[in-house]
Amino acid sequence: HGDFKSSNFIVDHADKVYLLDLDAVTLHNNPKQEKKAQEKDWARLIKNFIDFPSVISCLEETYQDLNHKR
Repeated sequence: HGDFKSSNFIVDHADKVYLLDLDAVTLHNNPKQEKKAQEKDWARLIKNFIDFPSVISCLEETYQDLNHKR
């Protein structure tokens, strides 16, 4: 995610934080394309926090939790 600004974060009543960028929304034709795009986005997100391993760890845990709920 390359557009970190306050309008791209949503916090719900349980203090759960959601990151989004509606300007960058793309609908993919098939799961393979979607997976490739997710991997690219993930790499870009992690690159933003390369100097903050604790943030990366938190993001990885959240990502794994989200993928297990699908």
